[in-house]
Amino acid sequence: MKMTFQVWESLSETERENRCQDLNPYEEWDVFKAIEAAFLAEWGKHPAVEKTHCGFGPCMGPYNSIVVTIRRGQPRIKLPKLFLGFPILKEYQRKRPNQSPEPTGSTSSRQARSTSSRQARSTGSPQAGSTRSRQAPTAVGCLARQTKGIPCS
Repeated sequence: MKMTFQVWESLSETERENRCQDLNPYEEWDVFKAIEAAFLAEWGKHPAVEKTHCGFGPCMGPYNSIVVTIRRGQPRIKLPKLFLGFPILKEYQRKRPNQSPEPTGSTSSRQARSTSSRQARSTGSPQAGSTRSRQAPTAVGCLARQTKGIPCS
C-alpha cells in the first residue's frame, strides 16, 4: 500500500517514528514534500531557519530525516527532536553570505603583522620586542620564502 500524507498524519507518533526509516523517498516523494511543507508552516518563519529538506540526511547510509540549515547571527532556535516521526538534523551555515574572503580598502592587522615579519626577516634584524636570535634558514624555509618574493640570505 502506497503511503499518503493523510494516512501518515493519522498514525500515532510512535508508529510514525517506527515506520519513518521504511519510507522510500523515491516512491513516496509526495509524503516527504508534504512533511517538509508542514514543517515550514510551523517553523519556517523563524529567522534562524534558512532552508529545509525532507529526505535522505547528510550522514552515513540512507537515513530519512528533516535537515534544517541554520543561519548565522540569528536568534537561537530550539527545534524538536522529531517532527511527524522524522528526526530533525541541524546543519549550520559555514560562512556569511556575500562575504568577501579579504577586507577591501584596508589592511587587516594579520596582514600588517605578516608584512612586518617579512621585512624583519629580509633585513636580518629580529622583530621589535623579540628576544630570539635569527636562525639560519632551512632549505625548505628558504624555498617557501622565495615563492613569496622574500630573498633568502
